[in-house]
Amino acid sequence: MSSTQTKSDIRRQVCPKILIVDDDKGVCDVLSVALLAYDYEIVVASDGETALGLLESEKPDVVILDIRMPGVDGFEFLRRANPSFDSSFSVIAISGDVKEEEITECYSLGASVLIWKPFNIMEIRKVVEREIKTRHIISAMSQEHLRYRTLLEASPDIIFMLDREERCLFVNKNAAMFLRLSPEEAIGRKQSELFNPETAKRQSQSISEVLQTGKMLLRETNVEHQDGRKSWIESRIVPMSDEKGVVTGVLGLVRNVTERKELEHSLRESEERFRLFFECASIGMGMTDLKGNIIKVNPAFCRMLGYAEAELMAKTIDSITFPEDIAPSKEAFLNAINGSNGEYQMEKRYIDKEGKLIWVHIYASLIRDQEGNPKHFIAQIEDISMRKKAEQQLQSHKAYLSVLADIRGMTLPLPIADIWTAFLNDLAQTFDLAMAWYGNYENDKIIPAYWSHGGEKCLKDITLDIQEPDSPDTKSAMSRAILSRDSFGYGDLENDEGFKKWRHVAIACGYRSNFAVPVMQGASVIGGVMLYSREKNAFEKGVSNYLHDLIREMAGLHPPRNSGKEQQGPVLK
Repeated sequence: MSSTQTKSDIRRQVCPKILIVDDDKGVCDVLSVALLAYDYEIVVASDGETALGLLESEKPDVVILDIRMPGVDGFEFLRRANPSFDSSFSVIAISGDVKEEEITECYSLGASVLIWKPFNIMEIRKVVEREIKTRHIISAMSQEHLRYRTLLEASPDIIFMLDREERCLFVNKNAAMFLRLSPEEAIGRKQSELFNPETAKRQSQSISEVLQTGKMLLRETNVEHQDGRKSWIESRIVPMSDEKGVVTGVLGLVRNVTERKELEHSLRESEERFRLFFECASIGMGMTDLKGNIIKVNPAFCRMLGYAEAELMAKTIDSITFPEDIAPSKEAFLNAINGSNGEYQMEKRYIDKEGKLIWVHIYASLIRDQEGNPKHFIAQIEDISMRKKAEQQLQSHKAYLSVLADIRGMTLPLPIADIWTAFLNDLAQTFDLAMAWYGNYENDKIIPAYWSHGGEKCLKDITLDIQEPDSPDTKSAMSRAILSRDSFGYGDLENDEGFKKWRHVAIACGYRSNFAVPVMQGASVIGGVMLYSREKNAFEKGVSNYLHDLIREMAGLHPPRNSGKEQQGPVLK
């Protein structure tokens, strides 16, 4: 060891030094642990100002630089550090949200590589290794001409030299493989002979710019070969000068980044598919961090709870959860994080913006990063309020019908008009309906006979002709139910094509969806029940099944048509 060579210099030759600059301690820790395993010496800075000071004292081989930082950010660091082709260090920039124009600025300021967050540790290691190799190669070129050719051949990059006429003077092994020529076949050819005319023209413009300005040019382009192949390349074109400083040609260092670009394209497509699925889903979807903070919501979830997107994202899961459901919700949340399954589903209650309870079914999955660490949850949230309401009230309805059956067996039974009116009012109140009515089926017509509160305002002068022509624009829900002897409904009265005839009546009364059930005695239809809701698609499958069953049980209380016990309501002409 010479007197001027310190132990630090010897160690640096054996163990390259990496300076990690990131304000996120977690990122620094992950990178430090991963790179220490490969015998790199690690130095960490939490901000750009500190990192600038460490450049001189620590003399790193590679700087891994976060672009987004408070204070001196990555862009300012690059401006002040001014890394260049012949600098003693390379800069690997990392970021998760750099705009298109900022990417160009990042490279123009001297960054060698830009890697997107979340990154793959193996990718970082490979890039670090490649940058160190390339940096060593460039250093060796200026120090020892006799050895530079061997080092160039060992480079993972594509390296070539062109004279001022753009004739090829040298290509390394990787360049020859990229061109699918031997080095001997490539040398002496103009670059216009190596690429198709359009690509050659673009390349020539870049080379001319370097020859004229004498400055390095960094560019990422899509090239087409003479055989029709297409590749993405990242090029650094550097002027070569003679001893008098006259630019005699260019040195090109090119990386074939086709695989990376294809992966980026696939990732963008995948992210776009997920975005469309997330934004357009008919059920609620949301994402939370590991502390339960809401970090992303879709429009359906916002509509479900009545919040604007910004309002909902300012809340936590606990803050919108019914107090009694917070503990079991947290338990399921933590079990998913700590367990091997990484998912959970449960029914719970949310509180909407107006303070109303919303029953939901949640299916949540834990998303992990590339190292397998928990990152966040994504959940699908289905509004099951109507179903829960129906489930909770079904037993009381059956008890109610049982009492009515007992009363009917007494010596003085209740009038059927009272029974139907009480039933329809209870049905409307229980299921939060706008209105419910029962009509007798006589002479191919349904004539409303009994209704819940408010029905008289909308049913005046209404008679439904069940024998209308069988066409989509004239059939009411009741007509379809009577003729098919099965329940039928429209989920969107404002827009469903089959509901044209009665649309003006429904809109005037504030109705948005309906559901009709035929009332049967044996195989005969004796009437029908029509239900209206102020909400679109209110009669989902579970609710409609319960309603169908309740009305069928109610039909058992209706006196036989010929018994004389039925009290006919007013006939509306």
